[in-house]
Amino acid sequence: MRFRPLAVLPLLVLSACGGGNDSVTPAPTPGRYQPTSSKILSTSSPTKDEDPTVILAKDGSIVVAWFSDRGGNPDIYIARCTKGTTWSAPVRVTTSPDGDFYPNLYQDASGVFHLTWFRWHALKVGNIWYNQSTDPLVWDPANEKQVTTTSNVDDWVPSLAETPDSLRVFFVSEARDTTNANSDIYYASSSIDSVAFGPARKFPRDVPFANDHLPFAAWTGSQLDLVWMRYSGSPETPWLAPSSELCYAVSNDGTSWSGEYLLTYDLNPTQHVFPAFYRRSNDEWRLIWTTTRSGSPQVVELPLLQFLGYPNALIVNNHVNAAGYSHRVTRTPVDDLYFGAWVQGPDGAQDIYYRFYEN
Repeated sequence: MRFRPLAVLPLLVLSACGGGNDSVTPAPTPGRYQPTSSKILSTSSPTKDEDPTVILAKDGSIVVAWFSDRGGNPDIYIARCTKGTTWSAPVRVTTSPDGDFYPNLYQDASGVFHLTWFRWHALKVGNIWYNQSTDPLVWDPANEKQVTTTSNVDDWVPSLAETPDSLRVFFVSEARDTTNANSDIYYASSSIDSVAFGPARKFPRDVPFANDHLPFAAWTGSQLDLVWMRYSGSPETPWLAPSSELCYAVSNDGTSWSGEYLLTYDLNPTQHVFPAFYRRSNDEWRLIWTTTRSGSPQVVELPLLQFLGYPNALIVNNHVNAAGYSHRVTRTPVDDLYFGAWVQGPDGAQDIYYRFYEN
């Protein structure tokens, strides 16, 4: 599958430097955070561990959330690293008997941690949920809020971002639009003060001939950036599509959006999957994803200031294991030292791996 480049509308001012989740880099403590080899984070878990999300917290710690079957039920777990190689024991932060998957974690400027995930009570039947805490290892299930409340829908794979006056949760659903069998991106919004999410709305840059999936959002300083993958084939398994592309749009307020930009284009069938943004030590923002453009899977990065620079502006990331998937990266309190996490292992017994690396 190949899509022709879309007509480019005037771009909103791209702020690929500044702002974002970790707007103030904490001062490093001597002896903290050294480069490591690849290590398993999800130790003592014989079952499935997937869907990592990683952030640099305001106190300089690294916080990772993921989904695990280790307790006999799919739940969200969180661990925190404060000394580079010493991790807290994973804390189970959801306790519903339903399945909780695909967490997305964010910390705002006041230090509050925001967590969103999808909860399915049956296969492909469920909604998006949300919670917040001032301590990443202490979460009260009684404070959970249901972001989407429509029954008999298949809301999943959420991504959370903050604008100056709101929280936005982007997610995917196939069942919401009965006239369209494809997966589409939706979003729900809440004021930051009330955390009361309004009705889900369809993201305006969908197309009728393909699936849009795996959205990832980030506020990059003066605008909201959204990247997602587009492909033909089964709406349920975007990571198995033999060919896919990455699309990108920006908004100054989370409501009015730029035109859609096609970031990737290939003559031969190529996979582009699991896109995410991260911020570097010099405040530059990059997009990271897995691609098969060179044959075998590679993890590549694209500076947002060169978002139309595919493929010449691509940077190969050889520090994380390209044989894994769902790669997520964050900067650390040490300049030019980064933390990467990904999923690796046989089906049914996957683990979360990580590495601190210089780059």
